[in-house]
Amino acid sequence: MLREILHVQQRPGEPRRRWFHSSDHDLYVWTNEAQAITAFELCYSKGRNERAVVWRAGQGVAHFRVDDGESAALLKSSPVLARDADADLGPARSSFLAACAGLPAEVADFVAARLG
Repeated sequence: MLREILHVQQRPGEPRRRWFHSSDHDLYVWTNEAQAITAFELCYSKGRNERAVVWRAGQGVAHFRVDDGESAALLKSSPVLARDADADLGPARSSFLAACAGLPAEVADFVAARLG
């Protein structure tokens, strides 16, 4: 179940950021002054073939695989998002719906709607 992490560091000049976490998911949600969601990033299947869905107002949804940086022989790199050719959002939606019971209803409904 996703639970909100309180006291999330805010970056000057960016919309307010909220973070919801579980052992298998991270959901970051950005809101404007009116508390409307302007963007979100849902990471799922953490630790095994991790994926991310990113939605931004005016840009829509994009699906990514998370390159964890472990493939380098000598040095570990920072994780990066790489476009995922498999744009099937079904697994992301199923995983999210199974984990979203602890979220505020407006956040859960908003993200679920964008996942299809």
